Amino acid sequence: MKIHLRSSVFVQGFALLLARLLLLAAAGCTSPDVSSQAPAADEQVLPGAGAPGVPGAGGYREIVETLAGDACDGRGWGTPGLAVAGDYLMDVVQHQLHLSPGMKDGGFAQHVESREVDDTLTASRNIVAMLPGRGALRNEVVLLLAHYDHLGHDARFSLAPADPRWQEIYTALADGLPGPMHPGADDNASGVAAVLTAMRLIQPQLQREPNRRTVVVLLTTGEEYGFIGLRYLLSHEDELAFAVGDITAAMNVDMVGHLRDDRLSVYYTDEWAGWRPVFVQANEAVGLRLVMDEDPPGFGDELMLRKMDVPAVLLNTGLHDDYHRPSDTPATLNYAGAARVVRLIATACEVLATQQ
Repeated sequence: MKIHLRSSVFVQGFALLLARLLLLAAAGCTSPDVSSQAPAADEQVLPGAGAPGVPGAGGYREIVETLAGDACDGRGWGTPGLAVAGDYLMDVVQHQLHLSPGMKDGGFAQHVESREVDDTLTASRNIVAMLPGRGALRNEVVLLLAHYDHLGHDARFSLAPADPRWQEIYTALADGLPGPMHPGADDNASGVAAVLTAMRLIQPQLQREPNRRTVVVLLTTGEEYGFIGLRYLLSHEDELAFAVGDITAAMNVDMVGHLRDDRLSVYYTDEWAGWRPVFVQANEAVGLRLVMDEDPPGFGDELMLRKMDVPAVLLNTGLHDDYHRPSDTPATLNYAGAARVVRLIATACEVLATQQ
């Protein structure tokens, strides 16, 4: 189906940023002091979590540190750093998780082209992989998604120029020079790491299920500039190895690295009443304080799916004073809290994939 695009990507981008800032003001969120936090015992539920930075470990912390590291250079739209991130994620889904291709051509990448940013034709990739279903449920799809792009050095959607911590640096910059790198550890390396680690956790159990839905992992590009990657995917559905109309449930994981007071927000709409019992059941062994919101604000990629009548939910631990700033670094994340969020996502996905 063709998605009708707005005339300016920056209208969408600023609207998205404003919505998130209003949410921050309403919640009164600030960042916890976790800069010197050591790996907690609960973090060990994450495969590879005890080996941060070790290539191939595939654990939550390793994924975050890679995506928010210097080589990925903030993962800005159309930049070499975003391409490096895409290469890394392709390797994870193909050679570490051993998932099947999500594209009809047998590949793991959907090549995205857009002129929406600076009126320049720019290429990027959505990463699409899946665990094929079995039995009577095999043609139905559960979607796990997270965006892997961020701002790079682009100050247009950055909050740093107005932040006293960074004003001096931006004031001294000559016109046209790039600003500091925005690592995007929470936004959204944390969500990508959660999706991939949750998938790793549930694979053994799902492999034993004779009757299960297909689980698709979708890592989108261009979200920060108005959902470019997901809108491209929805308008080029014929390239996929599954049908969007077969998606029975979608979980968008966006910024889950700052768990505070055990609170995890679950934003959903009433088009599917099944969300609440799924998350209540999944939370029994985790014990988070779930904030179930049936009137969600505009936030992320799940908005585009809802427009296609796909039941979609957003998981988020809230905004904070490192959001869209160069201080959104791996050292600021709450890894013990992330481990609990990952367990919740994994259990919820398993329930969604197997319930009759």
